[in-house]
Amino acid sequence: MSEHNGRRVQRDPSSRRVRPRLVWGGTLAAIIGCSIATVGGVMTSWTWTGSGAAVLVVGVAAALRGGIMRDTSSGGVRSELAHLIHGQDRQGVAPGDRVTNPRAVATSRHVDRRRRRLERAAAAAPLRVPIRPIGGALMMVTIILMVSQWELYPLELPGQSNATRALGCAIVIGLAGMRILEGGAPQPHTVSVVATVVAGSLLTVNGAFADHARTATVAVEVVCGLFCVLCAGGLAVRPHRG
Repeated sequence: MSEHNGRRVQRDPSSRRVRPRLVWGGTLAAIIGCSIATVGGVMTSWTWTGSGAAVLVVGVAAALRGGIMRDTSSGGVRSELAHLIHGQDRQGVAPGDRVTNPRAVATSRHVDRRRRRLERAAAAAPLRVPIRPIGGALMMVTIILMVSQWELYPLELPGQSNATRALGCAIVIGLAGMRILEGGAPQPHTVSVVATVVAGSLLTVNGAFADHARTATVAVEVVCGLFCVLCAGGLAVRPHRG
């Protein structure tokens, strides 16, 4: 029975029947035919290719005849083997069929309510902050500042004064980065956030206002300092569990 324009329409039960032997036999024949056609294509043999295509068509037709498009059984392997061995037909599903079992309807409603709750929770969930990647980024900043000690800071003043300040900031940033990598989520990392903000701010101020012999040194200090402050801001967001 199904509804059409407010009226109930009686469907022929035979249109829903599934014949497992035809379904599986046709499926197996289709697979064999596809394999034969593939071998024929590799061998560039029209005889093999045509034979495989013919077997494939016959297998698909048999599977369709058996009701493969109506087969919705989920009884498991043993149930399927039993139907196959004994040749038992089973009830399939035709287009327009509806489940009217009270238990199924209740389950469907329960699942729908749960889906809606999950959708609302996802919309209201806090921002997912990549905790450990931020710690790795801070470690990369530390490495850049360490390498810059040999490349960007002249040996005379004011180069060495700036190098000492940058080295101190690099040490603090590196310790904070290691602590974040080791702790991960969902810890708030308050101390690491504060230390990163202070070190990044000092590095930015030193790069912007201190005397420098090279413009590249100014750029490295300002960019690294601002990047550290940005990373700390990301860590200050409400942490997630995961």
